[in-house]
Amino acid sequence: MATEYFQTLQVDAAGFSETNLDTSKVSITRKLHKSLRSNSKHCKLQCASNSIKAQHNYKPGGIISLVRDDLTARVQSKGADPLG
Repeated sequence: MATEYFQTLQVDAAGFSETNLDTSKVSITRKLHKSLRSNSKHCKLQCASNSIKAQHNYKPGGIISLVRDDLTARVQSKGADPLG
């Protein structure tokens, strides 16, 4: 994942599209958090994908938005778009 570059490039916020991960699985979101926290003091991660269940970790589509370090204090809430 790109997390090793966040520290070097001083990235505070990032967005990824077409992640192709089934982020509804706890094991996937744990790996993402672990990877992000390895290079950040604080982080907030928001993942979204369609509601269709996948048998494997691969699932077409999906997005990830994240903020890290000092910017995390600016996050007031997290949620979902009911219109998709």
